Amino acid sequence: MPKDEHLLNDGEWRIMAAAYRRFLDDFISRKYREVVRFIRRLDPHHLIGARTGYGGGPFGAESAFPFDHTAGAKHLDFVSPEGWNLGWLGQASEEQFARAAFITAYARWAGKGKPVFWAEFGLTLRHGAFSLDWYDGGERLQAQAKLYEAIYRLVQVSDADGAMAWWFPGGYRVDERSDFGIVNPDGTLRPAAEVAKKWSTILTNLPLEPVPSPQSLIPIRIDRDENARGPMALWLKHGDEVAELVQQGKRIISVTDGTGKTSDDFLDVAVGNTLWQPGKPPKFLNGEINAVWVSADSKTWQEVRNGQTVNIGSLSDGRSLCLRLELGNTGEVAWLPPSECKNRERGIVVRVSVDGSDVVEVPIPKRVEPFADVVVDGIIVPLPKSDRLVRLTVRLYWRGAPFGERWQFTVQ
Repeated sequence: MPKDEHLLNDGEWRIMAAAYRRFLDDFISRKYREVVRFIRRLDPHHLIGARTGYGGGPFGAESAFPFDHTAGAKHLDFVSPEGWNLGWLGQASEEQFARAAFITAYARWAGKGKPVFWAEFGLTLRHGAFSLDWYDGGERLQAQAKLYEAIYRLVQVSDADGAMAWWFPGGYRVDERSDFGIVNPDGTLRPAAEVAKKWSTILTNLPLEPVPSPQSLIPIRIDRDENARGPMALWLKHGDEVAELVQQGKRIISVTDGTGKTSDDFLDVAVGNTLWQPGKPPKFLNGEINAVWVSADSKTWQEVRNGQTVNIGSLSDGRSLCLRLELGNTGEVAWLPPSECKNRERGIVVRVSVDGSDVVEVPIPKRVEPFADVVVDGIIVPLPKSDRLVRLTVRLYWRGAPFGERWQFTVQ
């Protein structure tokens, strides 16, 4: 595991840092998947999001190592950066907020085009012991209004999809010793609330189609693995360029060497920008196993969790098991079945092993775009003639090597 210094500074440990970031992306994504699937069983109607990061996310509170926007984005309905690293203490400079258009573009890329919602920003009038002096002169009230103006302008110029401030009711908050509110305790509006009121009309009347068109967006090529600092290094590298473009009235889009590619034609590069070899995770290819169902007769199905031991009772033919899988593409390139590849080996297949030996290989049935899912059905797995427990392992394969999540369970 890397030390803090390995994530806050570039160096010879860059590849290790890149691998650790990929591990966290995968770990968080699988936890989000579990929670979101549970929520959707109870309520399939509401959108689900998560404020991604802490203190400004990976572009602000770097030393706290907040979640990257790539972590779990597949399972959310929108991606949510936060604005605490922008204009803090009222320093809402035009250039800083022009730079922040990069964060919107990065979040849009991380979410594969999902809406970008700036989930939290704000400015307290003061911090510390309460005093009526907080409300004298109006300097801080105007600084708060200036921050709100800058954030809403950022939403407009970066083609974000919304923002939510911290917070509505004004008054002294005893535990935090702060006052972030935009409405006075008597119900009158503070200057920041007047700004929000003005911009609500502007933003809700913007055209649904981005202006300019997607074809005229300026591509900014990013590579999180080129520096051990990850997203923060990208912010420092591209911020000035983006600010200049935005101030010229242009809009940007984040792209990588994997953008628009498929499993058949993407670069054979591993995480950390080394040459891919079996055993290394492909940089632009990744996947999850969302769910596995088993049946003894192809009629009655039960879902089995990763690591679970399941009792399926009597097998209909004595020694085979039926599987149904739902797979999720969490990478940047589209999956192709072998039949659609120039090189069949680059097609995506599923292999099922029994007690460590591969017994079944099934191709995915169709093309699967990034963040899309596919069901693979009709898998018949022969089982050994034995009364002992049998361990089954399900893996995704590309070029004869496994990638993505491993799903393992035991049958008795």
